[in-house]
Amino acid sequence: MTTAPERRRRSFALCVLLVAANLVLLNWIALGRFARVDLTRDRLFTLHEATCDLLAGLDDLVTLRVFMSEKKFREQAAYAAIPREIRDLLDEYAARARGKLLVEYLDPSDDSELRLEARGAGLHERSLQGFGEESLVVFTCYLGIVLSYGGKPDQVVEISYPIETLEYSLDLAIARLTQKETITIGFNSIRPRSGAGMRGLGAEAFDEHDIDGDYQTVKQALARQFEVERMPMDREIPAHVDLLVVHNVAHLDDRAQFYLDQYLMHGGKLVILAEGIERNRQVGVLAARPVLPDALFARYGFTIKRNLVLDQQCAPSDQGLPLYFIPELIERYFDPESPLMSGLKAFHVFEASAIELNPPAGVSGLVLARSTPGAWAQEGFFDTDTRTLRPPARLGEYRQFDMVGLLSGEFKSFYSDRALPEGVATSDRGPTRADFERQGLSLEEEEGEEEDAKEEQGEEPAEAPPQDPGEPETELPGAASVPFIREKSPQTAIVVIGNSRFLCNEIVRSAPGNLPFFWTLVDRLTVGSRLSEVQNRSAAPPSIKADLSPAEKRLVKYCGMLGMPLVVLVLGVLLFVLRRTRNVSVQVEP
Repeated sequence: MTTAPERRRRSFALCVLLVAANLVLLNWIALGRFARVDLTRDRLFTLHEATCDLLAGLDDLVTLRVFMSEKKFREQAAYAAIPREIRDLLDEYAARARGKLLVEYLDPSDDSELRLEARGAGLHERSLQGFGEESLVVFTCYLGIVLSYGGKPDQVVEISYPIETLEYSLDLAIARLTQKETITIGFNSIRPRSGAGMRGLGAEAFDEHDIDGDYQTVKQALARQFEVERMPMDREIPAHVDLLVVHNVAHLDDRAQFYLDQYLMHGGKLVILAEGIERNRQVGVLAARPVLPDALFARYGFTIKRNLVLDQQCAPSDQGLPLYFIPELIERYFDPESPLMSGLKAFHVFEASAIELNPPAGVSGLVLARSTPGAWAQEGFFDTDTRTLRPPARLGEYRQFDMVGLLSGEFKSFYSDRALPEGVATSDRGPTRADFERQGLSLEEEEGEEEDAKEEQGEEPAEAPPQDPGEPETELPGAASVPFIREKSPQTAIVVIGNSRFLCNEIVRSAPGNLPFFWTLVDRLTVGSRLSEVQNRSAAPPSIKADLSPAEKRLVKYCGMLGMPLVVLVLGVLLFVLRRTRNVSVQVEP
């Protein structure tokens, strides 16, 4: 017969065993599963759904070699949390990848061979400041990741701190490594400044924007995932170009318009960046742009207005003055249903013009972004002097303007009912086998039609000699005396933005939303992924109203500074008066 103390001991031992078993079971269930309470507005400390989709879709092993000077970081209190945060993030990556991602941690602090390996992989040693016992100390360290996959060239990710941007950088590197096909983004060029034989031409003959000049920041950013090429407009646009950015429109001659048209007709996608005004480089004043391919654009369903849009929702100058000619386009006036604007908060345009969509039959139009209702436009005469520029006094002059638009559908060729420019696809070039394939016709169908015609005339059809596959493509029998063009496009898209200057280096650096906006467009029009949403997450607290006017901003500012002290002062006086009144009433009672 067991005594009471023995029963209590057995019960206690059983309880301990059950608790231990539950802990083991709980850890086993939680292995590979993560849960966090993330109170940030955009859930910055939780892997984005796009990241999870990317990791779940891996079909082969991706190896991450993490070069991290953990020993040196642990010796400095200010940096001691870095290794833990990075490990937490990469552990979650490995769990989401379900065996398709291997993480290897390497500490080069005391290992010269690892330091050589890190430098050979493309990582740079960096210097950081820390605190010793009595003085400031400077130490060197490595902090970066080298990604390997399937024998492809390694991708290198330098880690910056805080690490909020690490998820996006890793996603881009993994996507670049694992994508099946190369995505090419072309930027059109009419006359590059570095070209030979350009002497004697006026300044207006050269490209307004250059991907190796004032668009260099954009080029470097896109090159993290895409191939970026300069596309001359004096020849046919190659078929490997997935998206063409037309940011030089000032001198699109007839030949350039023909090649642009046929690129669209073969299913190419376009991003048109153009304003209806230009700045004279000699005197520095704005004027309406005299030449635009208006007829070409109208055929596709849009118009670039020759005006300057100004907005009270705008960027401030260094002196705090509103720069009305740099409107800020904000989330409230984005199309909420379009994936092209998903996750975007705001971006700025610089000396921009409004657009107008008039989609033809078979094409749908959608305005992606508008100005705020506090905008107005200048036409004919343009004033951007901050000393004299003032908003209109009459309310009737304010209205919203369409700034970004999307046209999608099947477009009709600009040259389907007009003469072709001289010098393009001349009569000595008939349709080739590739031409018929692009048209959706088979060679047999075309030859069959020719044979039927000969039979009707009483002629015997001739047998075409076999062609060696190794020989260059030749023209087919019965080559037409007119150029072979495609008159209608398959399903494709054009994005129109009434501004090209918002991607210039100085604007991109001062307006943090511009590059994410453009990246989102490129990403969605080509890859169709949601990785851009990872970049668009923000730690900014939500505001009560997104489009506060300058006067409203000042009111909020001073209310925050003075309002609470005044409330406390008034409440203090009221409490003092109430207590004094109560004390007096008590003293006069008999």
